[in-house]
Amino acid sequence: MFQAASTGRLGFHRQQPVRTLSHPSKEYALECALTTSLLTVHVVTSDTDGIKKTPNAYRDNLVASNVEGCVNLYASDGVLMAPGYETQVGPDAVKQWYTNIRKLVTLDVEFDIHEAVAITEEYGFARTSSAGMLKINATGVTRKEANQELFVMKKVEGEWKIARYCFSESKLPE
Repeated sequence: MFQAASTGRLGFHRQQPVRTLSHPSKEYALECALTTSLLTVHVVTSDTDGIKKTPNAYRDNLVASNVEGCVNLYASDGVLMAPGYETQVGPDAVKQWYTNIRKLVTLDVEFDIHEAVAITEEYGFARTSSAGMLKINATGVTRKEANQELFVMKKVEGEWKIARYCFSESKLPE
């Protein structure tokens, strides 16, 4: 419970906690129990193989420079968050991003799936890393490439689709 707000030194309003139970330890235990029960999520572990199919298919389409194949793995409201680029929201923006990237670079990478978890019947995630070679198409120059990726997935008509995808560069494997 909180009493009326007071103004701090910087003029911000903050609420002051008020203990109403005679035994603060009981109140704390009750708050912890309620918080824990509210934050507990039932993990559905039976569909991890289904979740793993999506990053594997994504890798295959990415290496093949298959724009349509990549885009078709996204949910209709899918979002792509790539470092150095604006967030791409929806199929048209996602398709344009992959079209532009395909013109710039060609990838030859392998994915390692570190986690694949179905959180509910409808949502899950996969955490992956990738490593391999990147070719700059304009010059033909190649270099080593390594990233870490997070796929947030949504089950659409029985298939795990990419709802949100983000990646960042990571340390090159030795």
